Amino acid sequence: MESTPRTDPTLTNEGAQAPTTSSVTRDPTFLRYTLTEAQAYLRNRTNATPPTSTTDSDPRPAYNPALYAHILHRHISSGGQLGTLLDVGCGPGGIARDLARLTPKLADSEGGWKEVWGIDGSSAMTGVAKRVRWKTANGGDIKWACLGAEDLDQLIIDHGVKEGSVDLIVVGMAAHWFDMPLFWEHTARLLRPGGTVALFTRGGLYCHPTTPSATQVQAHLTHLEETLLAPYRLYGNTLSSNLYRDLPLPHRSPNLTSPSCDIDGFDADATTLETWDKDGIIDSGREDFFSTVADDGWTTLSGLKAHLGSASMVTRYRAANPRLARTEQDYVESTMRRIRETLNDASGSEDAEVWLRVGAATALVTVKRSAT
Repeated sequence: MESTPRTDPTLTNEGAQAPTTSSVTRDPTFLRYTLTEAQAYLRNRTNATPPTSTTDSDPRPAYNPALYAHILHRHISSGGQLGTLLDVGCGPGGIARDLARLTPKLADSEGGWKEVWGIDGSSAMTGVAKRVRWKTANGGDIKWACLGAEDLDQLIIDHGVKEGSVDLIVVGMAAHWFDMPLFWEHTARLLRPGGTVALFTRGGLYCHPTTPSATQVQAHLTHLEETLLAPYRLYGNTLSSNLYRDLPLPHRSPNLTSPSCDIDGFDADATTLETWDKDGIIDSGREDFFSTVADDGWTTLSGLKAHLGSASMVTRYRAANPRLARTEQDYVESTMRRIRETLNDASGSEDAEVWLRVGAATALVTVKRSAT
């Protein structure tokens, strides 16, 4: 059995144009999304298609409800309240929507959040969120604003959010693109004493260990991310794939080795970094990846290809190589073809549609505002 993909001219970096910038923190990709690209991102991540109104048949959650429940437990058990929720780097609004609607069930709280905000530096992303018209559990409107994480203070200046009034700030798959010193400075102003910041990300792409020819399939996925797309990796991608171990925090923490931004007002002793399924090894006690949202992680190769199409490194690769994008020479297309061949060889059939189970490692950083 091969441990690495076979040599293929479509599976090398030869002929592809790499970006000129290799190590920037700010996200140059999603901020430039058009409305069409933002709609595709929403559809690929949650199966939603705007415009629509909120109903009980809404699309799947953006992330595993067990992760939301864990965040809420950490927040509430440490004295946090369910007043105002703020989703920073909200994209098309999936996390704000999920927590706005699921909190009563997940936190066993009848009322849920009194006010929910989502902000993002991309006008296309917030534009899509507004068009979907998602509601809170109480039937109220979620409020959206086109603001970057570095402009959080504008919520106080221009949008009427009171200083020290936000109870929970959640950031999903976005903090690695922030100017973290500015983010923590503004967060210290916004958070209520005893409030919580929850930053989570996912790293890697792994096939489930029960996958036929799992070693070969994983080799194809690893080759795509670590070799073919390596020239399109920015520092933010590295922070995420390293599961936030180097993400700057507001302070030195006795529990972590993360760099400090030297921002006062946070409880260093209460800061935690938790990880699940590191290196693609599913933690004991579970059969599925913690990152799994629905269907036990099952997806078709077509679905996986669509999901990868909204990844930042793939977006940058295709923008730099428009003539190769979505052709047989496209890195994602070529990798999916190799996986299809591997799985068909393993099954001895030529299925029209190939299914496999995939997942990722997950990391969660929790930071508490000092109670006094």
